[in-house]
Amino acid sequence: MKVRMINGFSFHGIHCSALGCYYRPSAKSRGDEMEDYNISDIQTDSRDGGYYIGTRVLPREFELDCYFEEITEAQLEQIYRWLRRDTQGE
Repeated sequence: MKVRMINGFSFHGIHCSALGCYYRPSAKSRGDEMEDYNISDIQTDSRDGGYYIGTRVLPREFELDCYFEEITEAQLEQIYRWLRRDTQGE
């Protein structure tokens, strides 16, 4: 999922403001956090230490705090369909 946050965000080619939804950045989302990763290594009983194999970056998840005001039920349903739980994309 690619997210561009210039006065909001776009997902699947639709900007949040087009649906009456607005992005409210939190202190956590403004931070420059390092992505989570797993370290691969091998440890043996025959000697101290182990062998470093490498790292693998985990998929990144985004939580974007948003708000809306004075929208219709149809607009709310459109927002729900746009951001369905099982949706993936840019």
